[in-house]
Amino acid sequence: ATPSSWRSRCRARAHARRLDLQVVASRWLLRGCTEDRKGRVDTTAECTFAGSEYTMSGRAQHRRETGEQFEGLWSGNLCAHIEPGAGKRLWALGWRERLPGFIGCYDYLGRVVELPHGQLGISGEFKMLGGFR
Repeated sequence: ATPSSWRSRCRARAHARRLDLQVVASRWLLRGCTEDRKGRVDTTAECTFAGSEYTMSGRAQHRRETGEQFEGLWSGNLCAHIEPGAGKRLWALGWRERLPGFIGCYDYLGRVVELPHGQLGISGEFKMLGGFR
């Protein structure tokens, strides 16, 4: 590739805009689980997207296998899911969760996948205090 074509590709990529997703005011009901060294935690959450913004806020109910229950507050956003060598081809949902009475917070990042019947799947990892789990 010549330097000018390389520069033009870099410039085009730097100025690219995501136009393939239209966000509308909505509520998402999320159900799922996480696992770490303490075991499995089942979660049900409701997230709210206000207007046409990519940001969301939410509230989650968690239940450990032991029966312990707790609630978390979420804030996050839709963003590009970046894969090495593939660029920004897919969508991700990233959010931070704060649990009352706990020091620190959890950060989640999951790839958004379209499922049948108008549903979405989110699969990814979480970290607490700087370490991935």
